[in-house]
Amino acid sequence: MNTPPKEDNNPKTAQFVRRKSSETALDLSSKASRDNEKRERNLNFVLAQITILFNDVEKLASLGREHFESDWVARRTAKNIVTEIGEAVGRLRESYTKEFPGFNWSLPVGARHRIVHDYENVDPVIIWTVLSDDVPAMRATLAL
Repeated sequence: MNTPPKEDNNPKTAQFVRRKSSETALDLSSKASRDNEKRERNLNFVLAQITILFNDVEKLASLGREHFESDWVARRTAKNIVTEIGEAVGRLRESYTKEFPGFNWSLPVGARHRIVHDYENVDPVIIWTVLSDDVPAMRATLAL
């Protein structure tokens, strides 16, 4: 007499339990596949986030470079915005990013990684350049 496999409710091991019925099968798709599905569903949300961040950059840059250089809160705010842009860009679906083949998508993501993992060595001059030059150019490219 064949007995069915015992249910494993432990989240650490449950993903490795194989089921014969597709109705009870766990999602064993790759993380990349699941991430891409989330990106597809959330494109409008992510683009709205990026638009808000672009607006924030515009407001901060309008205060001028002198304000940026003299106000530590403005500098930290700028780093946070650049980090959030990099995070949001990383969530864009591939089919969207392929619409802009001339844009280097790794730059905002790389800036995010640099700020997050090497924050004590981030040059404020570079952050200002990102705010005053790179983000407006990115906004124009994406038409957001």
